[in-house]
Amino acid sequence: MMEITMTTMLKDNPTVAISAATTKLNKLINDHLSNLPKNGDIVKAQILKSGRKEILVDIPGFTTGVIRGREVKNLPLEYQHLEPGTTIEAMVTDTENENGQMELSLQAALVETAWRFVKEKEERQEVIDIKINGANKGGLLASIKGMTAFLPVSQLIPEHYPHVEGGDKKRILKKLKDFVGKVLTVKIISSNPEEEKIIISEKKAWEETQKLKILNFKVGQIITVNIKSITHFGAFVKFDDNLEGLVHVSQIPRAGDPDKLAEPLEIRQELPARIIDIKGSRVFFSLKNLTEPIDQITPTEETAPEIAEE
Repeated sequence: MMEITMTTMLKDNPTVAISAATTKLNKLINDHLSNLPKNGDIVKAQILKSGRKEILVDIPGFTTGVIRGREVKNLPLEYQHLEPGTTIEAMVTDTENENGQMELSLQAALVETAWRFVKEKEERQEVIDIKINGANKGGLLASIKGMTAFLPVSQLIPEHYPHVEGGDKKRILKKLKDFVGKVLTVKIISSNPEEEKIIISEKKAWEETQKLKILNFKVGQIITVNIKSITHFGAFVKFDDNLEGLVHVSQIPRAGDPDKLAEPLEIRQELPARIIDIKGSRVFFSLKNLTEPIDQITPTEETAPEIAEE
């Protein structure tokens, strides 16, 4: 069988051969053009030259790009000394400027990438660790990929909630400022790129872990607890593998009770306590009636109260 080559086609039918070649070339050009980055696309670029006024990059397979002006002047610290050959991500802001280069924005790409990270963590309800860098009367402030996130007071775990008699705002703020510099585990519960708002919750992250571990315990069980903090409505305790619970003031023996405590409760004190109720991620304890069988103890609303946010 004779093989049909371009040479054969040109010899036998030059018009058909040229038409076929043109069609193939047009397809290659159209395929290339359809893959060209558009305004708003994130592209990978390789540093060619980095200067004070502009950064030249190569966008493999396409063209040369440039980052310049305020973009270069206001670069984050980790991007201020980019070496040739370093690969970065940047957003296309103009497919062709006056010099025939693709205009790029590194900061826009960082923001876009950060929001993708936030949305992914929010949708998957994954926990992340954040470092507190500020506080106001409403809660705590942190940074997620360079963007500000807000942790409302109501979303702190019970142990971290600033219980202050009379709700004195100055004292509450003072307690909140103690968290600056500390790392907390949180979940992102809402985000809005248009309003540049990210709301995070320590409580949601804590509840998930707490619920799983609590499955190993049951009402009526007597275990050793450690006093973590004391408030006007009771004492927060820790037990087992860093789990937390509450001994309501009504479940702390008073003077005259047959099972009264030998000494007042103190921080870090260890003592036995009975689990009297489990509500979701909350475990409630009693220091009373530790010798009585659980079926002889009649639960009341007072034994496992809801913790009201102050």
